Amino acid sequence: MVRHLADPIQQNVWAERLGGLLAPIKLHPTQIYEAAATLLIFVILLFVYRKRQFHGQVIIVYAILYAIARFIIEYWRDDPRGEFFDLSTSQFIAVVLFIGAIIAYFWRWRTTSNSRSEKRLRNRRNKRNRRKLSWCQCA
Repeated sequence: MVRHLADPIQQNVWAERLGGLLAPIKLHPTQIYEAAATLLIFVILLFVYRKRQFHGQVIIVYAILYAIARFIIEYWRDDPRGEFFDLSTSQFIAVVLFIGAIIAYFWRWRTTSNSRSEKRLRNRRNKRNRRKLSWCQCA
């Protein structure tokens, strides 16, 4: 783990006590939490990409998952709290992003259920599958 300030005085599983400028305050390694959350989001997005139902679904799901991760991780950070319901600025932005992404997801899902873009997506998948089959068939 990268240490930005001083060497830790005492280590814990989830938090560290840092000396020096901060006095002995326990801090969570939020960079590690962020990396783990990003890896988990990537794995989920791979699954969503394979099963996507409409164009834009992957980026919208990413926005939803990132907003959730950012909101949770910000609780462990010691950032100054803002004026909106005692949330940090990043948490407030995460809430706005989450609401916007949920609205976009349902709007896209409803408008593309039987539209041309869904048919195009199906046609692309069929073409891709046909190319795979024609490549495998050796004469």
